[in-house]
Amino acid sequence: MLCHVDVLPKMFKLAVILILFLIGIGFCESYGQDKKERDSLFGVTLTGHAQAILKKVEQIYEKEVREEWMPVSSSQAGNSKVGDDGAPIIYIHPSTGRNVSTIVHELYHFVQRAEGYPAIMWLMPVTMDTKENQLAFHQLAQQLYDPILHYAFFDTLISLNIRPNEPFELGTRQVLQNGTLDSIFETMDKRAIALYYFKARLELKDAALLEQIVVLLNIKNKDEGLALGQKIAHLVLDSTPLNPKESVGILVQCLNLIYEAQFDFKQREWTSRQLGKHLQKIVSIELRVL
Repeated sequence: MLCHVDVLPKMFKLAVILILFLIGIGFCESYGQDKKERDSLFGVTLTGHAQAILKKVEQIYEKEVREEWMPVSSSQAGNSKVGDDGAPIIYIHPSTGRNVSTIVHELYHFVQRAEGYPAIMWLMPVTMDTKENQLAFHQLAQQLYDPILHYAFFDTLISLNIRPNEPFELGTRQVLQNGTLDSIFETMDKRAIALYYFKARLELKDAALLEQIVVLLNIKNKDEGLALGQKIAHLVLDSTPLNPKESVGILVQCLNLIYEAQFDFKQREWTSRQLGKHLQKIVSIELRVL
């Protein structure tokens, strides 16, 4: 009999929804020589540096970036993937994602994929391998792996006067000011708090804003979750500059700290999948119930 392990407890799932909401988240020289360069995506005019990143992505993949709208019910501002034909596809929320920050954020994930940053595949015991658990671990990867990936490139974009963290920063200020974060922290368990702080520490560049979060967590007596969040954040902060192998290694360390005494995670083989002319790296992470 298959069993469903609630990897994301009820209060943990609230953190998933909140964090996703706040996310706002070799060249081929002959390609495009006779094409008129695009200066916008999703009706948003791109700045000079943003146009250059768009051009770089389309040269790497040798296909135009495809534009797709996310459903208005989605909690994410943006997402991206490489299509089966190798085309880079960006999904943008029509309300929260139509801005340069979100679009360039998603564009740069294609640069990382080309640099060898892998997709994650979960290997779990047969009794756990359910659709619900696969979805739960996919959400967990978003909360842990995405901030690691973002930390690897956010400073590069900020130096170009592009702020990929702006939607999360603005959202954080808003929920702090209107008291929403205060009430949500009340309901969040240790793991949820740790994941929230982890994202905030790696993505927020405003030290004063981060300190407000720390003060609020202390007021709410969330010291245990804060300490765990600080511990996993420092695994990333102490390991720069990052590369694909190091990033996956840090992800596995974070998982083992968060789920200590419940699961054991190990990095397994790296494989790849051909998507058009793009070779997508894939890493398997195996989990064992303790």
